[in-house]
Amino acid sequence: METLDTLMRVAHVGSAIALLGAALFRLVAVAPALRLLDDGLKDSVLTLMRRRFARIAHPAIALLLVTGAWQWVNQIEVYRVSRTAHMLLGIKALLGVVLMVLVFMLATGLARDPRGNLGRLGVLTGLVVITLAAVVRQLRLETLAGGGG
Repeated sequence: METLDTLMRVAHVGSAIALLGAALFRLVAVAPALRLLDDGLKDSVLTLMRRRFARIAHPAIALLLVTGAWQWVNQIEVYRVSRTAHMLLGIKALLGVVLMVLVFMLATGLARDPRGNLGRLGVLTGLVVITLAAVVRQLRLETLAGGGG
């Protein structure tokens, strides 16, 4: 069971890294470069990028949902011991779902983001989720060690 737990954690973190890394790259590197292009070429590049990103985004979102549910089910008893960890875990999960919906909408073209506001919101939300994950993990480790919560 420990090996499966480790594989689930690696898949979860790897999927999050892929999505957040792509969002950061688009925000920091692609968006400024696109400003130099005329509208027709910019639309073509964005369409091509969106199609290619969807090949990564859709499996990553599916993996995040599956591995997140796995971890939730297998670790919820530990988190219930600490009210703070349990609350933060719920907030993290909710923000994670909001983020996955946002990424899905951007990757499929359901949402347009000409000014990059949704991209910035996505990156900010991703950073908050990562911060909450680190805090929740620390609280979980303290709970397992008998340090409370």
